Amino acid sequence: MAKKFKLPPIEKLATVDTADSQYGNSLVEITGVVSLAGQGGWGHSDGYEVHCFEFAAWRATDNSLIERPLTILRPVRNSAEAFEDFEEASVHRVQVLLSANQMRAVFAKSIGSIADADLEEIGRRLKEPVIVITDRFGPLTLDRRINWFNGQAIWNGQDVAISIESDEDKGLSSQLQTAEGLFGNSTKWDELIRQFAVQEKLDLANDWQEEEVTAEEFLERMTLESISIKPDGRFEFWHDDGDLFWGHSIRISGSLKEGLTHADIQG
Repeated sequence: MAKKFKLPPIEKLATVDTADSQYGNSLVEITGVVSLAGQGGWGHSDGYEVHCFEFAAWRATDNSLIERPLTILRPVRNSAEAFEDFEEASVHRVQVLLSANQMRAVFAKSIGSIADADLEEIGRRLKEPVIVITDRFGPLTLDRRINWFNGQAIWNGQDVAISIESDEDKGLSSQLQTAEGLFGNSTKWDELIRQFAVQEKLDLANDWQEEEVTAEEFLERMTLESISIKPDGRFEFWHDDGDLFWGHSIRISGSLKEGLTHADIQG
Protein backbone atom coordinates (compact mmCIF):
# COMPACT_ATOMS: atom_id res chain seq x y z
CA MET A 1 0.00 0.00 0.00
CA ALA A 2 1.34 3.44 -0.95
CA LYS A 3 2.25 5.70 1.92
CA LYS A 4 -0.21 8.51 2.60
CA PHE A 5 1.00 11.82 1.21
CA LYS A 6 2.37 14.08 3.94
CA LEU A 7 1.72 17.80 3.58
CA PRO A 8 4.72 20.12 4.09
CA PRO A 9 4.72 21.59 7.63
CA ILE A 10 3.04 24.97 8.01
CA GLU A 11 6.38 26.74 8.44
CA LYS A 12 7.36 25.51 4.95
CA LEU A 13 3.95 25.74 3.30
CA ALA A 14 4.72 29.09 1.64
CA THR A 15 7.63 27.46 -0.23
CA VAL A 16 5.10 25.50 -2.30
CA ASP A 17 4.70 28.78 -4.21
CA THR A 18 7.96 29.50 -6.03
CA ALA A 19 6.70 32.87 -7.32
CA ASP A 20 7.67 36.08 -5.57
CA SER A 21 4.62 36.18 -3.26
CA GLN A 22 4.41 37.19 0.38
CA TYR A 23 2.48 34.99 2.82
CA GLY A 24 1.48 35.24 6.46
CA ASN A 25 2.00 32.52 9.05
CA SER A 26 -1.62 31.55 9.80
CA LEU A 27 -4.02 29.25 7.99
CA VAL A 28 -7.48 30.59 7.13
CA GLU A 29 -10.69 28.95 5.90
CA ILE A 30 -12.29 30.23 2.71
CA THR A 31 -15.08 29.02 0.42
CA GLY A 32 -14.79 29.22 -3.35
CA VAL A 33 -16.25 28.07 -6.65
CA VAL A 34 -13.80 26.32 -8.97
CA SER A 35 -13.28 28.18 -12.26
CA LEU A 36 -13.32 26.75 -15.77
CA ALA A 37 -9.81 28.09 -16.44
CA GLY A 38 -8.28 24.62 -16.50
CA GLN A 39 -5.96 22.88 -14.06
CA GLY A 40 -2.27 22.11 -14.19
CA GLY A 41 0.56 20.47 -12.34
CA TRP A 42 4.33 20.39 -12.04
CA GLY A 43 7.09 18.98 -9.93
CA HIS A 44 8.57 20.73 -6.91
CA SER A 45 12.19 20.62 -5.77
CA ASP A 46 11.12 19.18 -2.39
CA GLY A 47 9.98 15.95 -4.05
CA TYR A 48 6.22 16.42 -4.31
CA GLU A 49 4.10 17.82 -7.14
CA VAL A 50 1.94 20.95 -7.23
CA HIS A 51 -1.67 20.80 -8.36
CA CYS A 52 -2.76 24.25 -9.57
CA PHE A 53 -6.38 25.32 -9.98
CA GLU A 54 -8.39 28.49 -9.51
CA PHE A 55 -11.40 29.79 -7.62
CA ALA A 56 -13.40 32.04 -9.95
CA ALA A 57 -14.94 33.71 -6.89
CA TRP A 58 -14.59 33.11 -3.17
CA ARG A 59 -15.77 34.08 0.26
CA ALA A 60 -13.14 35.61 2.54
CA THR A 61 -12.77 35.07 6.27
CA ASP A 62 -15.09 38.02 6.96
CA ASN A 63 -17.73 36.30 4.74
CA SER A 64 -17.48 38.97 2.03
CA LEU A 65 -17.86 37.74 -1.55
CA ILE A 66 -14.81 38.42 -3.74
CA GLU A 67 -15.51 38.03 -7.45
CA ARG A 68 -11.86 37.89 -8.47
CA PRO A 69 -9.83 34.79 -9.36
CA LEU A 70 -7.71 33.18 -6.67
CA THR A 71 -4.92 30.82 -7.74
CA ILE A 72 -4.69 27.74 -5.51
CA LEU A 73 -1.41 25.80 -5.24
CA ARG A 74 -1.91 22.35 -3.73
CA PRO A 75 1.01 20.05 -2.83
CA VAL A 76 0.18 16.45 -3.83
CA ARG A 77 1.90 13.15 -4.52
CA ASN A 78 0.77 13.07 -8.17
CA SER A 79 -0.78 16.17 -9.74
CA ALA A 80 -2.32 14.32 -12.71
CA GLU A 81 -4.38 12.19 -10.31
CA ALA A 82 -5.56 15.30 -8.43
CA PHE A 83 -7.37 17.11 -11.25
CA GLU A 84 -10.71 15.41 -10.58
CA ASP A 85 -10.76 16.35 -6.89
CA PHE A 86 -12.04 19.87 -7.63
CA GLU A 87 -14.62 19.71 -10.41
CA GLU A 88 -15.29 22.80 -12.51
CA ALA A 89 -18.02 25.05 -11.05
CA SER A 90 -18.20 23.07 -7.78
CA VAL A 91 -18.12 24.84 -4.41
CA HIS A 92 -15.59 23.91 -1.72
CA ARG A 93 -14.47 25.10 1.67
CA VAL A 94 -10.71 24.83 2.13
CA GLN A 95 -7.99 25.75 4.59
CA VAL A 96 -5.20 27.76 2.97
CA LEU A 97 -2.25 30.00 3.52
CA LEU A 98 -3.36 33.24 1.83
CA SER A 99 -0.94 35.62 0.10
CA ALA A 100 -0.76 39.22 1.27
CA ASN A 101 -2.36 40.52 -1.94
CA GLN A 102 -5.06 37.83 -1.80
CA MET A 103 -4.31 36.72 -5.36
CA ARG A 104 -2.72 33.35 -4.51
CA ALA A 105 -3.11 30.69 -1.83
CA VAL A 106 -1.33 27.51 -0.79
CA PHE A 107 -3.69 24.64 -0.05
CA ALA A 108 -3.48 22.99 3.38
CA LYS A 109 -6.72 21.05 3.88
CA SER A 110 -10.10 20.36 2.29
CA ILE A 111 -13.05 20.99 4.59
CA GLY A 112 -15.36 19.58 1.89
CA SER A 113 -18.19 20.62 -0.41
CA ILE A 114 -20.50 23.20 1.09
CA ALA A 115 -23.77 24.91 0.18
CA ASP A 116 -23.45 28.59 -0.73
CA ALA A 117 -26.24 30.07 -2.84
CA ASP A 118 -24.18 32.98 -4.20
CA LEU A 119 -21.22 30.83 -5.23
CA GLU A 120 -23.50 28.14 -6.64
CA GLU A 121 -25.18 30.78 -8.81
CA ILE A 122 -21.77 31.95 -10.06
CA GLY A 123 -20.98 28.32 -10.83
CA ARG A 124 -24.16 28.00 -12.88
CA ARG A 125 -23.30 31.18 -14.80
CA LEU A 126 -19.81 29.86 -15.49
CA LYS A 127 -21.31 26.88 -17.32
CA GLU A 128 -23.59 29.03 -19.48
CA PRO A 129 -22.16 29.59 -22.97
CA VAL A 130 -21.01 33.12 -23.80
CA ILE A 131 -21.72 33.81 -27.49
CA VAL A 132 -21.01 37.00 -29.40
CA ILE A 133 -22.82 37.42 -32.73
CA THR A 134 -20.86 39.24 -35.42
CA ASP A 135 -21.84 40.27 -38.94
CA ARG A 136 -18.82 38.85 -40.73
CA PHE A 137 -17.91 35.88 -38.55
CA GLY A 138 -21.29 34.82 -37.21
CA PRO A 139 -21.38 33.39 -33.65
CA LEU A 140 -18.16 33.34 -31.63
CA THR A 141 -18.24 31.15 -28.52
CA LEU A 142 -16.07 31.79 -25.47
CA ASP A 143 -13.77 29.00 -24.28
CA ARG A 144 -13.58 29.97 -20.61
CA ARG A 145 -10.53 27.78 -19.99
CA ILE A 146 -8.33 30.07 -22.09
CA ASN A 147 -10.52 33.20 -22.55
CA TRP A 148 -10.61 32.89 -26.34
CA PHE A 149 -13.68 33.25 -28.56
CA ASN A 150 -13.79 30.59 -31.29
CA GLY A 151 -15.70 30.36 -34.54
CA GLN A 152 -15.45 29.72 -38.28
CA ALA A 153 -14.72 32.20 -41.05
CA ILE A 154 -14.26 32.30 -44.82
CA TRP A 155 -10.78 33.38 -45.93
CA ASN A 156 -10.45 33.75 -49.70
CA GLY A 157 -13.19 31.19 -50.21
CA GLN A 158 -11.70 28.75 -47.70
CA ASP A 159 -13.40 27.76 -44.45
CA VAL A 160 -10.95 28.27 -41.55
CA ALA A 161 -11.13 28.35 -37.76
CA ILE A 162 -10.86 31.79 -36.17
CA SER A 163 -9.87 32.42 -32.55
CA ILE A 164 -10.02 35.83 -30.89
CA GLU A 165 -8.41 36.41 -27.51
CA SER A 166 -10.62 38.41 -25.17
CA ASP A 167 -9.29 41.22 -23.04
CA GLU A 168 -9.75 41.36 -19.26
CA ASP A 169 -13.34 42.59 -19.62
CA LYS A 170 -14.21 39.96 -22.27
CA GLY A 171 -14.30 42.80 -24.80
CA LEU A 172 -13.68 42.19 -28.50
CA SER A 173 -13.97 45.64 -30.08
CA SER A 174 -10.32 46.26 -31.04
CA GLN A 175 -9.77 42.61 -31.96
CA LEU A 176 -12.73 42.66 -34.35
CA GLN A 177 -11.36 45.83 -35.93
CA THR A 178 -8.09 43.97 -36.56
CA ALA A 179 -10.00 41.03 -38.02
CA GLU A 180 -12.03 43.32 -40.28
CA GLY A 181 -8.81 44.93 -41.53
CA LEU A 182 -7.46 41.50 -42.46
CA PHE A 183 -10.59 39.96 -43.96
CA GLY A 184 -11.55 43.16 -45.77
CA ASN A 185 -8.25 42.89 -47.68
CA SER A 186 -7.88 39.12 -47.64
CA THR A 187 -6.57 38.81 -51.21
CA LYS A 188 -3.69 41.20 -50.51
CA TRP A 189 -2.86 39.72 -47.10
CA ASP A 190 -3.04 36.15 -48.39
CA GLU A 191 -0.49 36.92 -51.08
CA LEU A 192 1.78 38.75 -48.62
CA ILE A 193 1.64 35.83 -46.18
CA ARG A 194 2.50 33.29 -48.85
CA GLN A 195 5.41 35.38 -50.14
CA PHE A 196 6.68 35.93 -46.59
CA ALA A 197 6.51 32.21 -45.78
CA VAL A 198 8.58 31.34 -48.84
CA GLN A 199 11.06 34.11 -48.14
CA GLU A 200 11.57 33.12 -44.52
CA LYS A 201 11.22 29.32 -44.55
CA LEU A 202 11.90 27.85 -48.01
CA ASP A 203 15.62 27.44 -47.33
CA LEU A 204 14.89 25.80 -44.00
CA ALA A 205 12.40 23.44 -45.65
CA ASN A 206 15.10 22.33 -48.07
CA ASP A 207 17.40 21.64 -45.12
CA TRP A 208 14.72 19.26 -43.81
CA GLN A 209 13.86 17.60 -47.13
CA GLU A 210 15.86 14.99 -49.04
CA GLU A 211 14.85 16.47 -52.41
CA GLU A 212 14.78 20.17 -53.25
CA VAL A 213 11.43 21.89 -52.83
CA THR A 214 10.54 24.77 -55.16
CA ALA A 215 8.60 27.85 -54.03
CA GLU A 216 5.54 26.57 -55.92
CA GLU A 217 5.73 23.17 -54.21
CA PHE A 218 6.20 24.84 -50.83
CA LEU A 219 3.03 26.88 -51.29
CA GLU A 220 1.03 23.88 -52.54
CA ARG A 221 1.92 21.90 -49.44
CA MET A 222 1.37 24.74 -46.92
CA THR A 223 -2.34 24.86 -46.00
CA LEU A 224 -4.03 27.51 -43.86
CA GLU A 225 -5.88 26.00 -40.88
CA SER A 226 -6.67 28.83 -38.45
CA ILE A 227 -6.33 32.54 -37.74
CA SER A 228 -5.78 34.01 -34.27
CA ILE A 229 -6.36 37.65 -33.28
CA LYS A 230 -5.01 39.22 -30.08
CA PRO A 231 -6.04 42.35 -28.13
CA ASP A 232 -2.72 44.11 -28.85
CA GLY A 233 -3.49 44.23 -32.58
CA ARG A 234 -1.35 41.23 -33.47
CA PHE A 235 -2.51 38.28 -35.54
CA GLU A 236 -1.26 34.78 -36.30
CA PHE A 237 -1.91 32.57 -39.34
CA TRP A 238 -1.42 28.87 -38.59
CA HIS A 239 -0.70 26.46 -41.45
CA ASP A 240 -0.41 22.71 -41.84
CA ASP A 241 3.11 22.19 -43.16
CA GLY A 242 2.29 19.37 -45.60
CA ASP A 243 5.18 17.48 -43.98
CA LEU A 244 7.68 20.15 -45.06
CA PHE A 245 8.86 20.24 -41.45
CA TRP A 246 7.83 16.70 -40.49
CA GLY A 247 4.40 17.66 -39.16
CA HIS A 248 5.18 20.94 -37.42
CA SER A 249 2.92 23.97 -37.92
CA ILE A 250 3.98 27.07 -39.83
CA ARG A 251 2.99 30.25 -37.98
CA ILE A 252 3.08 33.63 -39.73
CA SER A 253 2.45 36.60 -37.44
CA GLY A 254 2.34 40.37 -37.52
CA SER A 255 -0.01 43.34 -37.20
CA LEU A 256 -1.90 45.71 -39.48
CA LYS A 257 0.46 48.51 -38.45
CA GLU A 258 3.79 46.69 -38.72
CA GLY A 259 2.96 44.18 -41.44
CA LEU A 260 4.32 40.62 -41.27
CA THR A 261 7.09 40.26 -38.69
CA HIS A 262 7.68 36.60 -37.80
CA ALA A 263 7.64 33.16 -39.40
CA ASP A 264 8.00 30.29 -36.93
CA ILE A 265 7.88 26.51 -36.91
CA GLN A 266 5.73 25.31 -34.00
CA GLY A 267 4.79 22.02 -32.40
